[in-house]
Amino acid sequence: MKGKCLPVLWVLSLPLVFANLCAVAQELPASSIVFHQGMSGYHTFRIPAVVQAADGAVLAFAEARKDTGKDEGHIELVMRKSADGGKTWGRLQVVWADAPNVCGNPSPVVDRRDGTIYLLCCWGHGADGEQAIITNTSKYGRKIFILTSKDNGESWSEPREITPMVKRDNWTWYATGPGHAMQLYNKNFSGRIIVPCDHGVFNGTSSDYSSHIIYSDDKGVTWHIGAEAKGGNESMAAELANGDIMLNMRWQPVLEARIIKEQDRYRRVGLSRDGGRTFYKTYVDSTLVEPICQGAIETVRGADGKPMEIVLFSNPATQRGRRNLTLRMSEDSGRTWAHSMLIAKLGAYSDIVVLRDGTIGVLCETGFVYGHENISFFRTDIESIKRQKN
Repeated sequence: MKGKCLPVLWVLSLPLVFANLCAVAQELPASSIVFHQGMSGYHTFRIPAVVQAADGAVLAFAEARKDTGKDEGHIELVMRKSADGGKTWGRLQVVWADAPNVCGNPSPVVDRRDGTIYLLCCWGHGADGEQAIITNTSKYGRKIFILTSKDNGESWSEPREITPMVKRDNWTWYATGPGHAMQLYNKNFSGRIIVPCDHGVFNGTSSDYSSHIIYSDDKGVTWHIGAEAKGGNESMAAELANGDIMLNMRWQPVLEARIIKEQDRYRRVGLSRDGGRTFYKTYVDSTLVEPICQGAIETVRGADGKPMEIVLFSNPATQRGRRNLTLRMSEDSGRTWAHSMLIAKLGAYSDIVVLRDGTIGVLCETGFVYGHENISFFRTDIESIKRQKN
């Protein structure tokens, strides 16, 4: 479930954005703005996702909200590409548009075998809000699609619907990611594509959310529903050094309640040892506080591509308000989080990419009045994070 957008107070000019960004990003060595309000005629950009393509380029995805900052209406999936590790960015490219409807929730993954990029995403009728969808009073509901690129994001296939394979009949709301998907190295499931998702169920009186995994073993042709965790919402996954999958989830127990207790304002975690089919353990990580917002997780991999014990996590590290966007680092596969780095004083959704040269990139929503006025790319490295302790 995406957070409700505040009204746009003004459209920031690009010089002002850059001037203010420098003030809030002193903690990191470099940053760049990828999307900002008013860019290319779009009202607002939200919901970032990022991957590194086979040719080394960094691909930044987002929802381009044409007329308002709301979660419904005319929304297009867009992308910008960087050939220098996220320092500068190329033209804005529209990946999928279906005006006046919603094309959103980007969840990309690069297949290490041949460089194909799979982009999972969702479609919705522009007039259907989340409340109507989850209570099954909308006209069309949510549909799930996949697009592919064989040329490192230069061009994209037509979207192909996979809804019947990944959505149960009693599921109303549905969201892929948002944030990057992943491909397993575990020898028992090598090559499997894992996409974290969430869904809603309406029982006539209340609407409950759950996180779940979908996966493909045949390069995205067929898809299967895997592990589910009741009460979870937007989620992201990382493969751990022991081959387990760690699903890190936003907590959203009941939509209608709107009153979430302080003890609920922590991230939920699910662990799977069977390639994402089931969870053998779920628990609350009381170090990872949250104001009920999306968060991102990623594993650092060795030269051979296999996951190491180092895991990265980013989210607004507070229980009240979307602020103090923080990058955390664990050196024991997410059991503890000894290091943290402040990225921005105001910030909301984010995604993490570890580039081949060791650069850690965080693509995230930031702002100066509220936490999603623009989407920026911050760059750091492991040693810089290690120098900072909680």
